[in-house]
Amino acid sequence: MCDLAVNAIAFGVLNAEGIIAYCSSSFVHVVAAAQGTPVAGGSITHWLEPESGPLSSPWFSSNAAIEGTLRLKRRNKIIRYRLEPITSFTRETEGGAILFLGDDTLTLNLIHAQAFQLNPGLSAISVLETGEHLDVNPAWLNAMEYQRGDVIGRTAQDMNIWENTSFRSEVVRQLTKYGHVDNLQGRMRTQSGNLRDIIVSAKRVSYFGRILAVFASHDITEVKKSHADLEALNRQLESRVAERTAELETKNTQLLDAARLAQAANDAKSRFLATMSHEIRTPLNAIINMAELLLEIKSNDLDKKYLVNIVNSAHSLASIVDDTLDFAKIEENELKIVPIEVNVEAIVEEVVRSLAPLGHRKGIEFVLTHAPRLPESIRIDPTRLRQILYNLIGNSIKFTRSGWIEINVDLVVTNDEHELLLSIQDTGIGIAPADQNRIFDRFSKLSPGSDDATSGTGLGLSIAQGLAQAMGGRITVDSTRNHGSTFSVALPVRSCSAPPSGMTVSEVIILGPESRTRSALEAACAGLGIASRVAGRETALSGSPSRTAALVVLPLSVSPPSAIELYQRARSLCSRVIVFSPIGQTIDTLPSVLFENSQLEFYPIGRSSLRAALSEQDSTTQTAEVQQIAPSLSGTRILVADDVEENRLVIEWGLRACGAHITTTDNGEDAIRLMQQDVFDLLLLDLRMPGLDGYQTAARLRSLGGRIGGTPIIAVSANATPDASKMEAAGIKDFLAKPFRPSHLRSMVLDVLGRSSRGRQVDIVQNRRPILDAAFLTAQMNYAGPEAICRAIDVFCGQLEQRLEKIEMSRNDTDRIEAIHRLGGAASSLGLSELFNLCVQLEATFMHHSPVTRAEKIAAIRMIGESSIFYLKRYQNDLFF
Repeated sequence: MCDLAVNAIAFGVLNAEGIIAYCSSSFVHVVAAAQGTPVAGGSITHWLEPESGPLSSPWFSSNAAIEGTLRLKRRNKIIRYRLEPITSFTRETEGGAILFLGDDTLTLNLIHAQAFQLNPGLSAISVLETGEHLDVNPAWLNAMEYQRGDVIGRTAQDMNIWENTSFRSEVVRQLTKYGHVDNLQGRMRTQSGNLRDIIVSAKRVSYFGRILAVFASHDITEVKKSHADLEALNRQLESRVAERTAELETKNTQLLDAARLAQAANDAKSRFLATMSHEIRTPLNAIINMAELLLEIKSNDLDKKYLVNIVNSAHSLASIVDDTLDFAKIEENELKIVPIEVNVEAIVEEVVRSLAPLGHRKGIEFVLTHAPRLPESIRIDPTRLRQILYNLIGNSIKFTRSGWIEINVDLVVTNDEHELLLSIQDTGIGIAPADQNRIFDRFSKLSPGSDDATSGTGLGLSIAQGLAQAMGGRITVDSTRNHGSTFSVALPVRSCSAPPSGMTVSEVIILGPESRTRSALEAACAGLGIASRVAGRETALSGSPSRTAALVVLPLSVSPPSAIELYQRARSLCSRVIVFSPIGQTIDTLPSVLFENSQLEFYPIGRSSLRAALSEQDSTTQTAEVQQIAPSLSGTRILVADDVEENRLVIEWGLRACGAHITTTDNGEDAIRLMQQDVFDLLLLDLRMPGLDGYQTAARLRSLGGRIGGTPIIAVSANATPDASKMEAAGIKDFLAKPFRPSHLRSMVLDVLGRSSRGRQVDIVQNRRPILDAAFLTAQMNYAGPEAICRAIDVFCGQLEQRLEKIEMSRNDTDRIEAIHRLGGAASSLGLSELFNLCVQLEATFMHHSPVTRAEKIAAIRMIGESSIFYLKRYQNDLFF
């Protein structure tokens, strides 16, 4: 439609020289060219000339739009024209013009082409002064609901089109003054009386002496309605958002209040659990320990049975308390994981050997194996590791009727990441596939009909899995019904040392019936680099008695004649015999000949314990299990601080029987005072006491430094999982949970005292090296006289701090070794055997130790040195008072 309208206009496009570059068909018709005669490409002067004749300059080169008349050369006719110059936009274009030809309707036709065909909106042409409509386009008619005959020739005022006549006046004013109107918004009335919102743009044009207004307007009624609807919707949405926000704020406030109430309830529950744990464990501790002490002295079998039932029932109750507390902490994500450098072999062996007697009583063989690559020390949380092992191994014992249980320990490295792998394999009743999917769920038990399906709390495996996950690991199970189960534990760890080095023993002979224990012993020897040979009844062996050792593995059930036969065969092969007996077996049932000329060990046995057993040169030395029947703590001074009298009595009875000197108090303040007044080798400290609690008491003692600050402390509490961060801050490294067995108490005391000696060669279980050898000093006094001894004591005490500072502060290793040597010499002259021994050992091995180990040994020298002053002064006072 647009093309037809434009082609109906006679126009041609001229370049700067007047050459016709393009022309419409009407242009060709107007210039009356002959049929087929080309017009485009020729000069415009060939067809047209000014009415007044040729001009001095080309008439088509005007820089402004002009209108006038031209003469048609071919027809000698005057015609109207309009010339509109073309603006040059590029350097390549030198200008030109568009030439319009026509009669009196030329301008109006051009206006129609521009206003009606090029504008899709409401277009109209009216006389500016009167408002008479000359033409309107169809869009105008549709919007305003008129027919063309009802509009043409009529004015806006006649038709009452504008809502306000002032709007019409403003349009006329702007057109008159500026020649155009741009985007003026008003309202027009349709024929039916409806008002339409219009944006009006208009241009003033001249048409043969008449001033016309060309309107190009747009109906925005629907747009404004949409905007109004959108604004209403926005207001509605804003109102709803405000209402919803207010509701959410109310809900949030309610949720925060509920969360605070829940947290308060949770805190109250935690306090309740901690308090009840302490309150329950306190009498349990007394019941268990007193019953076990009675077991040690009772000879009547019936009484022993009753006492054993009491102890077992109390331990079951304590286990339920432990499970409840651990489960609560796991549920609340309150578990604290505190990894430290530990000997994992020793931890696993400790747990296995503590549980093995339960299995041995059922006729179950216990086996412990270690991978050769397992390092001696690993960084892990030992408390949580023990809990996992106790739960899993205890579960295997519970559901295994006969056969064996094997615990394997390994370490794998993947992409520099270390992972501790533990597997507990048994020949128990197995787990059905349906139960395997839920076995780690809380309160989960085996399906009805399974052995022991309804016993226990159903929390053990759930707790073990929760502990493993809190440590960043996992537990999986592989089981077949009636064919046993394998529980696998994978825990991320940090390896802290290399695997242990080789052994001095090169070969052993193993005797005993075929068993998994014997096979495990063979594998352990191989892992230690020791060749092993198994001697059967018919095997003829020729060994070197001075070079080999015979290992006799006694089965779970062995008759005295069989044990003697194995021993005699071993003795015929080797001069050194080590007898391995199931742990928990009554020693009285074994032939006495086994103890007279052999070394007795117990299995299951770990790699470190086997290494120590094979390295022992004295074949008559007994192991800790035998020694713990009557361990020696003679001369050891121990302070016990506990607010419960029964707990103090239990500890006092359990340790005094071993020769220890026990001092007790019921509060932290007195404990600090007693530590300042006297010298103690160890402090057993209850963490939960009124007034100054255990954490505060330990922190104050550590802050005192010197002898007091260096005294070993064992925390004792009914809280099975104390605050590890508070223990660390207070300088407490060892912990014993109530209730405990007397044997466990003695074992930990011996272990802590042994570690606190920092490298003494004599085991603490045997006679402890005294800090001051009073007999030696007395002999010296008889020779030199009391005045000389007192003077030597004064000199030593006066110079000790200077000597210690030289050892600690010297930067030159040679100077430090010389200072250690001098201190050792001074100690030997006064009978300070403990200090002398530490100095001699450090002097000999100083260059082989790491800086950390050196610092630890020097700290031990300071602690013993400061304690030596106390003993020297007391000896000096005893000479005169």
